Amino acid sequence: MTGSDRVYQASLKIEADIYINVQGDEPIFNPSDIENIIENVIKYPNEILNGFCEIDNERLFRSQNIPKVTMRKDGRLLYMSRSAIPNNKQNAFVKSWRQICIYAFPVDSLKMFANQKNKTPLEKIEDIEILRFLEMGYDVRMIKLSGTSFAIDTKEDLKKIRKSFKQNNQTLTPPTHQ
Repeated sequence: MTGSDRVYQASLKIEADIYINVQGDEPIFNPSDIENIIENVIKYPNEILNGFCEIDNERLFRSQNIPKVTMRKDGRLLYMSRSAIPNNKQNAFVKSWRQICIYAFPVDSLKMFANQKNKTPLEKIEDIEILRFLEMGYDVRMIKLSGTSFAIDTKEDLKKIRKSFKQNNQTLTPPTHQ
C-alpha cells in the first residue's frame, strides 16, 4: 500500500475537494514549501501537484534512492525515475531535478488511483507511486520548492538525521545531502 492509498482511505472519512500528502519518509520539511503547494492548489485547483527541486551534485544524480524528474516546458511531469535522468551519451551529470514528496490530489484523481488495485507497470519497476497517475493518463504539475527537505531512504540517511539532531540540540535542522 502506498502513501496515496492511505490518503484515499482518509478521504473516505474526511471530506474535501483536495488532499495534500507530505510523505512520511521525508520527515524534515520546510513549512513554506507546504504553503507554496497550497498557493498552487488555489492556482491549479483541478490538477495533481508534486514538488521538485534542482539537484546540485553528481552523487544525488547517481543515487538509486532519489527519484529524478523530467518535465515539459509547461512544468508538467514527463517522467520520474530512480535512474540518472536526464542523461547524455557521455553519461555526464549536467543538470537534474529531484522529487520532493509532497502531493496535492483532487479527490476524483485520488479515487481513480486507489481503484487501480494493482501497481501499474512503470510504477512497479521504479517503485514511484506518482507514475501510476501518468500511466492512467493524468497530468502531474511539478511545483518548484526550496529543496531543504530531507528524505530518509536508507540507514545511512537515518544516521545523518540522528547526528544532525544531536548536533543541533534536537532542532529540526536537516543535514545536507552531500
